[in-house]
Amino acid sequence: MVHLFVSFFAMACSFWVTTRLVGAVQVSGLRGAALGALLFGTVNGAVWWFVMGVVVVVPLGTAYTVLFLMRWLVNTLLLMLLHTSTQVLIVKNFSAAALAGVLTTAIGMTVEMLLMQSL
Repeated sequence: MVHLFVSFFAMACSFWVTTRLVGAVQVSGLRGAALGALLFGTVNGAVWWFVMGVVVVVPLGTAYTVLFLMRWLVNTLLLMLLHTSTQVLIVKNFSAAALAGVLTTAIGMTVEMLLMQSL
């Protein structure tokens, strides 16, 4: 349960930083940022549990690589889904979503790893 909260916080931070770094991805207000953080944190926490539960038999480096790739794909698709289904996120094109997805994944996994080590 703690990991889910850590994942949520890490993805909230990474979502906010990514919208500031990638000009082609814009969030409209605090409501949009909160919705994005909630969605990204919840889904990425679930992806972590799935990957670590399924890929537990492979070496740890491979598991983290698979986790990164899966989160990148999921985050890119979530960005596009939020863009098409709500008015809180504006994504100019798929390339911007892919770039934002890789940044969100990298920042989120780094913050998550640092927070989990300190607990």
